[in-house]
Amino acid sequence: MKFKSVLMLIFGTIILIGCGGDGVESTAYSESIQEQKEKANDEFEAVYGVAQLGNLANARVEIFEIESDGNLTLKWEEITSEGDKLESIGKFNTHAQELKSDKFYLYRVKGGEDWDKDDDGEKDNSYSRNNGEIRVVAQGKDIAEVGDDLRVTAISEMLVRSIEKEMRYNFKESSFNDILREKSTSIIDTEDENQALDSILRFNPIKDKSKLNLINNLFLENFILDIRDNRPSSAINALKIILGEEEESNNSMTRGVSFSDYGVYSFLSEGSSGFKILDMNSPSTPEVIDKFNTSGYTFYVVPYIDGSMKSYIFVADGEEGLKIFDIFANDTSKSKLISTIETNSSTLHISISKDGTKLYVADGENGVKIIDVSTPYFPKVISQLNKGFAYSNKTLLSKDEKLLYASDTKNGVKIIDVSNPTNPVILSEIQGSFVTGFALSPSQNILYITDIDSIKIFDVSNPQNVEFLSSVSNLEFPNDIAVSFNGSTIYVAELFKGIAKIDVSDNRYPKSIGTIPLSSITTGVTIFKHFYYYNRTPDFNENRTPPDDERDFLAVANGKNGLVTIDIFETRFNGVE
Repeated sequence: MKFKSVLMLIFGTIILIGCGGDGVESTAYSESIQEQKEKANDEFEAVYGVAQLGNLANARVEIFEIESDGNLTLKWEEITSEGDKLESIGKFNTHAQELKSDKFYLYRVKGGEDWDKDDDGEKDNSYSRNNGEIRVVAQGKDIAEVGDDLRVTAISEMLVRSIEKEMRYNFKESSFNDILREKSTSIIDTEDENQALDSILRFNPIKDKSKLNLINNLFLENFILDIRDNRPSSAINALKIILGEEEESNNSMTRGVSFSDYGVYSFLSEGSSGFKILDMNSPSTPEVIDKFNTSGYTFYVVPYIDGSMKSYIFVADGEEGLKIFDIFANDTSKSKLISTIETNSSTLHISISKDGTKLYVADGENGVKIIDVSTPYFPKVISQLNKGFAYSNKTLLSKDEKLLYASDTKNGVKIIDVSNPTNPVILSEIQGSFVTGFALSPSQNILYITDIDSIKIFDVSNPQNVEFLSSVSNLEFPNDIAVSFNGSTIYVAELFKGIAKIDVSDNRYPKSIGTIPLSSITTGVTIFKHFYYYNRTPDFNENRTPPDDERDFLAVANGKNGLVTIDIFETRFNGVE
């Protein structure tokens, strides 16, 4: 026993000699993280936050002070804790008591071992490696206020990404706190900016998902997977753009385009700027006839011309619901808003019956509504189908008006029997993970739907027994589809890329032909025929004058570029064509 004690004494002495006696040579840069922890803990009472995708053990934590010019100064480094129980994993010293109350700080957590991959609150049998990073940014006083409740999560990372440009290139201490709070309300489902930021700083993925707004909640899982695999996480941001949660800028942005019969007029949906009516007699140089500002966010416009000089326009106006305008063709100054239906969600898309008496409305988290507009001044909801819907952003009515196809953005497409509009019935569901657009072939037997990076093709000739045929991959956030009039080609709107052309003459073996690159975001594509009348004026009302010639064009909703028209027969697609 004495021999063992002597050995320990000698060994301890050797260590002390090896460390350099009085320790003068030691600096903050050469100290180990453990030594820094011990020094800090002697001077301040440690406050521990949590790094949590699930709880991350052995992750490296870097704590930066953001200088007045936006540069980052590394102040401390930590390693997150291990543990036998989940609640003891992922802890690190936030140094909250050492922060300057009026300065901003960035916490960056890199790597680590995720012990609760599915966020169920139970420690997994083995960890999943985190290859990415998560961050949180806040003012010193806010970090001190949340104390031990501070959590670095995918949600705090979402906030950092939303303000990264301001932080890197245009940092202003005087306004940055306001920006943080304002952006927080786009993530948390509240208009209280202080509450939103506090919720993000304290966010616990196990129990707080209900605090998120709907879009972030729906796609949080995808976002976490991208972080864990260290992939660029643009999917959730892409969806926010497609669904109008985030614009490229404060300028008007074209969201969608629709047409009257004979392709004479087009209707541009322009988000927060309302909508425009365009004369398309010259497709290469369309002329704005009139524009209307709405109080909401215009996603889509559907016209109905009843054969007289009076027409109606039905507007999907986001959170402001469905709006109906009475449009006078000869004098648009007389046009006016005549009725509104508040839908208690976000009205995103409209399909209309041939006789103009019924609307089939995609109403976000409320699913689908069928609305009787036989008397446009007094519209009324005749049925609603919301069971099983996460979020619906598009509807498509079959030619015989017996079937309705409705997107359920996270889950796919639902096929609904609407032969009795007062009692719609879901017949089947087609699975998908990022469905924001779809289209039917001219035969109505083939359905093309968008997914996160592909187009999927289905045989829907038997709507209760749908058959998967094929898919086309390597697309960049496809979100809308137009089918050629002969059914042999589809044109796909790729959000950040342009228009892709795909040969579907054999739907089991589709072939990518090429792309037309476009400089702004692409959120809609429609194919239309332009009719030519030589040396005579057409009648578009009761007599419907037949044209002398016709030609096919694409109309593309292209963000800040507005409406882009493409002559299909004269345009070469970049690719293998």
